[in-house]
Amino acid sequence: MDTVRSSSLRLINILADDAEDGSDACRLNALNLLGLLTSLARSQTSPYILDALVKANVLELIIEPLKHISADFQTTDPSHRPHLLSIFEARMLLLLQVSRTRPGASAVLDANLMSAVRDSLLFRADPDNAIKSWKDYSNFAPNKGIKQGHLYDPYMPVKK
Repeated sequence: MDTVRSSSLRLINILADDAEDGSDACRLNALNLLGLLTSLARSQTSPYILDALVKANVLELIIEPLKHISADFQTTDPSHRPHLLSIFEARMLLLLQVSRTRPGASAVLDANLMSAVRDSLLFRADPDNAIKSWKDYSNFAPNKGIKQGHLYDPYMPVKK
């Protein structure tokens, strides 16, 4: 941690720039390194990395692209989606590492995580959308041969 402190905020700023604007591999490595540095700081009970991330507005930069993740997956070429998913996972890992402490969780929430999740439209799917009444539910409920607790779609019969 002393080595990271000796580099001052410059290291965090460089990693943040790479995490935001770097090439794909550089972006992924910068996000992973920030996550590892955050984990190291937490294990040594040092607030330095969290303070540096907040001071450099890195959390906002990490959270902002999450608003567009749904649209990105829909418009991206299918061959590029695994890499997009890797970057998404690295962002989420960094946010998880930051939020493992009370001040970190507070900083993540202050960086508008909840509005980014709402704007991402990842949770807009509603599997019960067509069920409006108990009669609809009984028609959608499983037949006797299907385990209770599983919804049954008459248009997609279970393979036996």
